[in-house]
Amino acid sequence: MFIKRSDYDGVHSGQISFPGGRFENGDSNFEYTAIREANEEVGIAQSEIEIEGMLSRVHIPVSKFTVHPFMSFGNKIPELKKDDNEVKEILLLPFLEFLNHSNKIETTVTVKDGMIRQVPGYHINNHIIWGANAMMMAELVWMFAE
Repeated sequence: MFIKRSDYDGVHSGQISFPGGRFENGDSNFEYTAIREANEEVGIAQSEIEIEGMLSRVHIPVSKFTVHPFMSFGNKIPELKKDDNEVKEILLLPFLEFLNHSNKIETTVTVKDGMIRQVPGYHINNHIIWGANAMMMAELVWMFAE
């Protein structure tokens, strides 16, 4: 499950990402943050989220965030309700599509201060997943496909 972020005045505006967000006062740990953010952004009940493990941390220089990604799997698609302030669209992208080598791409993106970069990513169902999210997906592909 990915989200397309709402448009706002910030470096991650309109980007495709996993649900997630900033550690807040009151969060007991990063795992709780992940569960809380999934609930806030896409409406998954916190009681329905069972964390299966953690992926490698990823630092994102442009926003100065370090992402602490957690994995959760389910037997069915939960009832979803997006937060209209933060989420433009919820994207359910099949994992098997990430295993298909023809979906691996190099794409051009404009990053901070207008710099243009060639970056690796995935082209799935007319969506481009790149950056930290592509790195996390590459780790998942490696874990489950090897």
